[in-house]
Amino acid sequence: MTLTLDLPPDLEAALQNAAAREGVAPETFLLETLSEKVRRAAAPSLPAREATLLQEINLGLRPETWERLHELKARRQAESLTLDEQSELIRLSDEAEAWTVQRLSMLMELAGLRGLPVADLMRELGLAAPLDA
Repeated sequence: MTLTLDLPPDLEAALQNAAAREGVAPETFLLETLSEKVRRAAAPSLPAREATLLQEINLGLRPETWERLHELKARRQAESLTLDEQSELIRLSDEAEAWTVQRLSMLMELAGLRGLPVADLMRELGLAAPLDA
């Protein structure tokens, strides 16, 4: 399809500059930009609440928190845990448990929005229940 556009001078200048920065011809830059915009507009999108829930479900605790929690559990198992470490282990365990409850609540809400049992939603998302949070 051939399409002729009359661009305002300021837009034409901006197009020329952007294409030059990318090292391509203005026509190529315009075609790539337009293609990307059309692809994004055509892509299916989730309702806002589902997208927010999925994002929050996938955040989780920081990896450093999990690493420290597992380290402290190993020290407890080896019976080499100090009193300060025991307090830290309790605090981190409480934090992990609170996150698990929050995550399950979000999963339940998302499952309700999609009309699925939570277990089916978790399978669909490739999620497993934590074994030792």
